[in-house]
Amino acid sequence: MPDQPMRGVFPILLTPFDEQDRIDEDGLRSVVEYAVRSGVHGVGIALGSEMPKLVERERELVIRIVVDQARGRVPVVVNTGAQANYPAVVYSQQAEELGASAVMCIPPSPATPNETRSYFRAISDAVSVPIFVQDVATASVSAAVIRQIAEESERVRYAKMESPPQPVKVAEAVAGHHLWRRQRDVPDRGAPARVGRDDAVPHAAPGVRRGVGPLPGGRPRRRARRVRSPDPAALARVVDGRAAWPPRA
Repeated sequence: MPDQPMRGVFPILLTPFDEQDRIDEDGLRSVVEYAVRSGVHGVGIALGSEMPKLVERERELVIRIVVDQARGRVPVVVNTGAQANYPAVVYSQQAEELGASAVMCIPPSPATPNETRSYFRAISDAVSVPIFVQDVATASVSAAVIRQIAEESERVRYAKMESPPQPVKVAEAVAGHHLWRRQRDVPDRGAPARVGRDDAVPHAAPGVRRGVGPLPGGRPRRRARRVRSPDPAALARVVDGRAAWPPRA
């Protein structure tokens, strides 16, 4: 897919399972198709897709199915974060080889700012696709560190901000990036931060189940139920409408 900025609505896809706790391949294709036909600008495979709870063959299967069903119509972003540099590099290379348009990584926790920067440099040096820094409450990355990561890691292009206050962190990272660029007289390759949504997942398509594996902390996940969440088509229309404003005469 063309190398262009990733903007808009990127829902994190649900991974459906059958009664034997196996990935429902047809159901997963239905989820992808529903999202794409709703007009989203990309799709994500991440924590909400149960990635940390999948064995290796399941992880590869999910990526293959989503990439195949997307068929280049929208970019596919895959979460490849890990608790150390090497597995994160391996997962990121695997995702790229399977056709991912970008990877998204949560840094190890606990980790110092220098360790976090080293982690993203290692991933950046190992892949040729864009990288999202995923900032979460349990592995928060400050705006200043995100800015440093973006400046020294060639492939880091985006940040998915989840730990509060998100608007403030985005503003600080973007403002600092532009100041750094002006001071060094370097070309602008785009602001290092973009806001992501974890709850912008499609409504459950007919026949699609929620997963049945464990939640963090060992709690059993809810079995099959209908999911009500922000309508991806409505979110996409809002974003497309803002991008087209003000209307041309």
